[in-house]
Amino acid sequence: MKSPNHQPEKKPPSYSPKPTAKSPRFALWEWLASAGFTGLEGALLLIAFTSVFNVPGISIGLWGMSMGGLIYAQWKRFIEKIDFLILGVLTLAVVVLVPPLHSMPVMTVIVSSIVAASGAIAFTALFRLILKILSR
Repeated sequence: MKSPNHQPEKKPPSYSPKPTAKSPRFALWEWLASAGFTGLEGALLLIAFTSVFNVPGISIGLWGMSMGGLIYAQWKRFIEKIDFLILGVLTLAVVVLVPPLHSMPVMTVIVSSIVAASGAIAFTALFRLILKILSR
């Protein structure tokens, strides 16, 4: 006979490991494409911000915020693959075709952007190689 105050037996809680959030995995070509895009956009945005604002602090601050946003968008994969090409060409066209956004010759803007993208790719490849060697 059950008493009126009888409560059902409580089972001990089962402890299962919580799923851990893994950071996105990137293939080598994705690392290099992201580095090239970041270098290109970084150079173009820096040229545009320094041409528009005469105060270096404002230019660098806006550039840093923009770069942080671009890197975060790449990491969360909001922009990837074909978006790199579209945004890169669009930014280059805007900076080159709008005269107040560049205070130097157009060819210098294009070459410095390509050099920055190439440097970012080389830098990323070098440190990826060093990481591989050290992880063995």
